[in-house]
Amino acid sequence: MEAHGGLRRAQPHKLARPIIFGGCDGAMSILGVVFYASGHGGLVIPLAISGGLSAACSMAGGEWLSDSENGLAASAAMGVATLTGSVLPAAPYAFLSGWHAPAVSVLTLAVVVVVVARLRQHRRHPYWETFGVLAVVLLASAACALLIPAG
Repeated sequence: MEAHGGLRRAQPHKLARPIIFGGCDGAMSILGVVFYASGHGGLVIPLAISGGLSAACSMAGGEWLSDSENGLAASAAMGVATLTGSVLPAAPYAFLSGWHAPAVSVLTLAVVVVVVARLRQHRRHPYWETFGVLAVVLLASAACALLIPAG
């Protein structure tokens, strides 16, 4: 199917992958910022939104520039999903404080990882691989929060 200007339209079933993986990328990539800012509760959500907007534009642009067969709709869907995913780890900070907020952030990411692993069933060890990536992200995020001095 061709749209105006020769752009391909993504079929609805082809949007699921960019949406799920964009959300996962957004959630994991912003976690370090959320953990770092967790001591300054009022900054967590604004930082997640601003980082999420940057990540959303980057992911949507990257999808579009990759000459993917998915089309402009998939690029836009990935961008929106990345922004949404970026806000996920910060959302608990709007309702919780103390250790509860980061704990719920991590649990939220674990749910996202299970969804992604289910999409990767063709792999030999989809859950081990996907949770392995989450473990690396958590270690890097915790290291940043603990080792980078606050200004």
